[in-house]
Amino acid sequence: MSGTILDVKDLTVAFRQEGQRIEAVKGVSFTVGRGETVALVGESGSGKSVTALSTVSLLGSSAEVAGSVTFDGQEMISAPDKRLRKVRGNDISFIFQEPMTSLNPLHTLEKQLGESLALHQGVTGEAARRRILELLDRVGIRDPESRLTAYPHQLSGGQRQRVMIAMALANKPELLIADEPTTALDVTIQAQILDLLAELKEQESLSLLFITHDLTIVRRIADRVCVMKDGEIVEHGPTAEIFANPRHPYTQMLLAAEATGDPDPVPADAAPVVETDHLKIWFPIQKGLLRRTVGHVKAVNDATIRVREGETLGIVGESGSGKTTLAQALMRLIPSEGQITFRGEDMRKWNTKRLRKLRSEMQIVFQDPYGSLSPRMTCEQIIAEGLGVHGNPGGRPVRELVAEVMHEVGLNPATMDRYPHEFSGGQRQRIAIARAMILRPRLVVLDEPTSALDMTVQVQIVDLLRELQRKYRLAYLFISHDLKVVRAMSHYLAVMKDGDVVEAGPAEAVFRDPQSDYTRALLSAAFDKPGATG
Repeated sequence: MSGTILDVKDLTVAFRQEGQRIEAVKGVSFTVGRGETVALVGESGSGKSVTALSTVSLLGSSAEVAGSVTFDGQEMISAPDKRLRKVRGNDISFIFQEPMTSLNPLHTLEKQLGESLALHQGVTGEAARRRILELLDRVGIRDPESRLTAYPHQLSGGQRQRVMIAMALANKPELLIADEPTTALDVTIQAQILDLLAELKEQESLSLLFITHDLTIVRRIADRVCVMKDGEIVEHGPTAEIFANPRHPYTQMLLAAEATGDPDPVPADAAPVVETDHLKIWFPIQKGLLRRTVGHVKAVNDATIRVREGETLGIVGESGSGKTTLAQALMRLIPSEGQITFRGEDMRKWNTKRLRKLRSEMQIVFQDPYGSLSPRMTCEQIIAEGLGVHGNPGGRPVRELVAEVMHEVGLNPATMDRYPHEFSGGQRQRIAIARAMILRPRLVVLDEPTSALDMTVQVQIVDLLRELQRKYRLAYLFISHDLKVVRAMSHYLAVMKDGDVVEAGPAEAVFRDPQSDYTRALLSAAFDKPGATG
C-alpha cells in the first residue's frame, strides 16, 4: 500500500428510480499510485463520473454504495463527515466538466478563489491575492490582475474552465480527479493544461484520476487506462499496451471512432448564401456617470467570407477570437459595420419584419444540447417551436412534420412526448438539429455542435450533418476547436485570432500547408506533432 494513494475494491453503486434499483457501477476495482495518472475511459453513462464521486462520498443519500474506497490507507465510504470535509478540496480536488454549474455567478474570481485558500489553508489578504494571480497565470488566464473583479458570465467557456482548474490546484492536493476537464478548451489551451498537469505531477508527486472520452488525451497523459462500459471495467492496462493491442471489442470501437473522410464536393452551380465584406464588430467600453466611451473591445476587425449552397466554412480559433461573435453578426443578432449579403440581398436594408423571416432561413445549433433545450417542454414542443413563430406554410399537421424530421435525424418518433432529461447527450443534440431542420433553412450555424459528445456519437453527428447537407444543399458555418472534426466537415477554413482572420483558404490546403505561425501552432496542438495532418 505504500505506493498506492487510492485503492478501489469491488465498488458497486446503485440508485432507486421509480421503484427500480439501477446499478450504475458494478464491482469496479482499480488503484492509483503516488505520482501516477490513471484514466477512466468510456462513453456517457458508463459509470466513470459516479465512480469518481464515490471516492469522497459525493453521491448523496439516494445512492446505495458497497465495496471499499481507501485514500492514503483510510476508508472513505464509511468515513465520518469531519474526515470527509478535510479530504474534500484539500487532499482530493475535483475539476468538473461544466464550470458554470460549479462557479458562483454572484462572486468575483478573487472571492471564489480566496474562499478556497482561506477555508483550507488560512491564507488571506495580500498573500491570497498573490497566490490567486499566480494560479490564474499558470492556467493561462491573460492579464490575470484585470480579471480578479470579473464574474463568471464575463468569461468565455474556456476561461471559466481554467478558473475551475486554478481552484482545484489552489490547495496543492495529493490526488486530482479531473472529470472531462478539457472538453470546453481550445486545442492550444488544452495542450497547455495537459502540460501543466504533467509538470505538477512531476514536481509535486501529484496523482491524477483522469476521466475522459477523448482517447487522444489519454494517450498523451495517462500511465494506465481503465475502459468502462455499462458500469464495469472491461479492459485495463498500461496505456501503450492498450493502444497497441486492444483486446475488448468495445475498446477497439472507441479507438476506431474518429471523424474522417471529406465532405461532398460543392455543386458547380452553387449560389452564394451569405457573404460579408470587411465586417467589423467593436463593442464600446463605457465608464463614468455619463457612460462615456473610453475604448472598444475589438471582437471582429475585418472579416470577408462567403458560404455557398452545399458548402461548409469552418471557423477555428481560440476562445475570444471572435468566432461566435461573427456568427451572431451574420444572424443580425448583434450590431456590426460592413456589408452582409444574404442570398443576394443587402441585410442592412432589411426592416424588422423582413428580419423576422430571416430567422427561419438561418438557424443555429448550439454547443450544449441540454442547456439549449427547455426542460419543461416535450421533444415535440421543442422541435415544433419554430413553426409556431414562423408559421407552417404547408399546413400539414404539426405532429406529422415533427415525426418526419425526427426520423430524418435518426430519432424514434415514438419518443416525441418525452422530455430532454430522458434522452442521451447525442439524442439531445439530434433534437437540437431537428429543431433547426424543421424550418428548412438555407444556412445553419453550428457552434461547437460535437464538443460535448462522446467520440462515437461525434462520428454519428458528423455523418448526419453531411447527409442533411447532401439532401438539402445546406450552407454550414461550422465553428469548432476540434480540428479533426473541422477537417472532416469543411470545404473552406478561416482561422481567427484576436478578432482577425489570420488565414483563409480551401480546408485541405490550409491543413497540409499552413502559412500562418498561429495556424501551425493550432495544428500542432490538435494533431500532437507538426506534419501529422498530412
